[in-house]
Amino acid sequence: MRPCFVRIEAGPLFFADDHRGIGGAEVRSAMFAKALARRPDYEVSFVLGSCRPRPTESVDGVRVHFLRTMRRSRDRARGLAMGWQWPADMIQRIAHDIHARLPVTPKPWPFFNRLDADTLLCFGMQPPMINAIASARYSGKRSILFLVQDLDDDFPGTIWNRYPLKRMRDTRWRRWAIEHADCIVAQSTSQQETLRSRFGRESALIRNPIKISNHDPARPPEVPANYALWVGRSDHRGKRSDLCLELIRRHPQIPFVVVMNPCSDRDAAELEQTRRNNVVLLRRVPFDAIEPYYRHARLLINTSLREGFPNTFLQAARWGVPIITWQVDPDGMLTRHGCGRTAGGCMDSLSELLNRFWQPGPEREAISKAGKTYVRLHHDLDDRVAELEELIRKVHGEAREKDKTRQSA
Repeated sequence: MRPCFVRIEAGPLFFADDHRGIGGAEVRSAMFAKALARRPDYEVSFVLGSCRPRPTESVDGVRVHFLRTMRRSRDRARGLAMGWQWPADMIQRIAHDIHARLPVTPKPWPFFNRLDADTLLCFGMQPPMINAIASARYSGKRSILFLVQDLDDDFPGTIWNRYPLKRMRDTRWRRWAIEHADCIVAQSTSQQETLRSRFGRESALIRNPIKISNHDPARPPEVPANYALWVGRSDHRGKRSDLCLELIRRHPQIPFVVVMNPCSDRDAAELEQTRRNNVVLLRRVPFDAIEPYYRHARLLINTSLREGFPNTFLQAARWGVPIITWQVDPDGMLTRHGCGRTAGGCMDSLSELLNRFWQPGPEREAISKAGKTYVRLHHDLDDRVAELEELIRKVHGEAREKDKTRQSA
């Protein structure tokens, strides 16, 4: 078996000198690739993005290929996004005029056609992952599409935003990817239900993996003995980092550790203004060094509007750290499985939950125990890799049957 994983932003999980930010999709894809590479009968490869030509390298038993990508400076990208506002009626006229000219299907890329792989495992529905699916169909490879967020995020109700043409193309291509991938992997039962009801497609359920070991890391020297933890990027729209800062202002008596990667210079300046005696602010912590921060936290706080299935929840629950959220509850992890509580989109309720679970008590102990049990039963790495192996074999078995049917016809 020669599976090739495609997630071009996962470089920091393979190279220590890559300091870009990463998310759950990067962690999930790299964890699966490295674990599968340790098993017999697999030659695993991975596609990363690079703004300069780089030769193929081998890392942790995985052959890493580099796809040439374009990079724009942060200032220029921000200027394109914020410096010019088109009137809404003009946007609609232009969009309707050009809509019919947009390519209906993504094109295969020669880079993916040339890869020595029989299966492309694509994490997410952005170019070039969608182009990889198109390349698989063109070159006779198999494709497996891994959802990395809920489909409501991928198919919004309106296309008239700052980039209407790009949004129309992306929506059309994402629908194409769902319809033409050989197999789809969902993170949760709710994603499976959405695929079934909206697109008529069945999917495999492979939950996010996490490695469970007996190693107990020491507390990082820069953090206090007890603290509430927030981890994410400084995104006021999706991650709602502004709500984290508001929560800090409301609770000056509670120590916070905030691991927040600034998305812009303005965000960085705002973060610096929030520094106070009860806040330890860390702009970046490498993934292989983040575990001690979860282990010694008293609470994990999440303020996102929506999530697919965040790895931060698993990293906290693994150590029995209760999770409180402003709104999200991925696949009922908090309410149905008892790993935490959600405030239902109410800031006052989130503030009350913070006070309620800051101190030890029976309810907090029950949540801690439930979190450890849930992670062990549903997200253990070895079990999830076994599910992935079975799925790859199934995809290839179905492909062979189709080929036999086609030849006999």
